[in-house]
Amino acid sequence: MLSLLGRQLLLGAGAFQARYPDAWLVWEAGEWKAANAVEEEMALTRLPRARYPERPSSGDALCFVLKGENGTVLGVGRSAENAIVIGEASVSRTHCRLTKLNGAWHLSRAPEAMPASLDRTPLGPMALVRLGARHELILGNVIVTFHTTASLIARLQGADGTQTARGTK
Repeated sequence: MLSLLGRQLLLGAGAFQARYPDAWLVWEAGEWKAANAVEEEMALTRLPRARYPERPSSGDALCFVLKGENGTVLGVGRSAENAIVIGEASVSRTHCRLTKLNGAWHLSRAPEAMPASLDRTPLGPMALVRLGARHELILGNVIVTFHTTASLIARLQGADGTQTARGTK
């Protein structure tokens, strides 16, 4: 997905920002594989549009767009009931929630979830933390990065020290 967005950025940063004005969560590439739905509580990772493949190309990161008005709450976890499904066994059924308040996205760890950290700082259950560009969230064995449109463009252009072709930092 990250490489697909990189190709779309070739049309220009202004056009990209107009098309994708929302914030993003990027599931970083690693030794993970999107799980098959073999348990009731585990769902396939859902990509933003059905026409994309179920699994990323080797070394690519998955990207989830965060859309919603103020007051929107998005669940993140391996259960199909979440808005953002991360089908990886180390992720809780509902690991955290993203809430849009006053135009900004905030993060809270679900009380029943396994540990989570934001920029290597452990999150207490239900503590509400405002997300900023390039904040790194660790859920089980999965790393996701929060991006504004501007920080995603910088990442896609390699301006923030990342190597987008391989999807790594």
